[in-house]
Amino acid sequence: MKKADIKPDIQLRLYEWQTQEYLLIDWYSQLVASGDMYVTFAPDMRYMSNFLTFFRGHAILGYDVDEKGIWFAFWVEPCMSGAYAGVWIREDKRHVPSSFKLLSKAYDEAFKVYTVLIGMSKQLDHRELHAKLGYTHACTIPGLWNGDEVDIHYLTREQWNHRKEHRGNLGKV
Repeated sequence: MKKADIKPDIQLRLYEWQTQEYLLIDWYSQLVASGDMYVTFAPDMRYMSNFLTFFRGHAILGYDVDEKGIWFAFWVEPCMSGAYAGVWIREDKRHVPSSFKLLSKAYDEAFKVYTVLIGMSKQLDHRELHAKLGYTHACTIPGLWNGDEVDIHYLTREQWNHRKEHRGNLGKV
């Protein structure tokens, strides 16, 4: 990681695979070492080549870094007029206000392009968090994630705007 990549204030940066692949290699290592890879990404993403390819053109990744590497990642994978969306925040940053500020910015940016975001989670204890963000639980699909069930949630632009108007910033999640 280069010092130029580290900024003292939070920023949602757009990943450019042609010049920043080293960031993803480091992030991949963080995900595997922490165990987050196994609950954040589907089993086929456990192969580094699949992980790098996913972010090479089809999925769009916004991120922020600090001295330990990527600490915030928000990605979208276009689907019709919406997108599948994913979020990862490094464990030491998951409950700090700057994380929620950046998450709010990421949603704002995504809804400039997409009408609906679809979230899938193997972590069934995240149902309450999805609800606080304004998502609607659509269904639970048994066996979808390597034999485990998966929650499917969706968040429309209108739901997001309503959530922001009535709950303020994401610091209250």
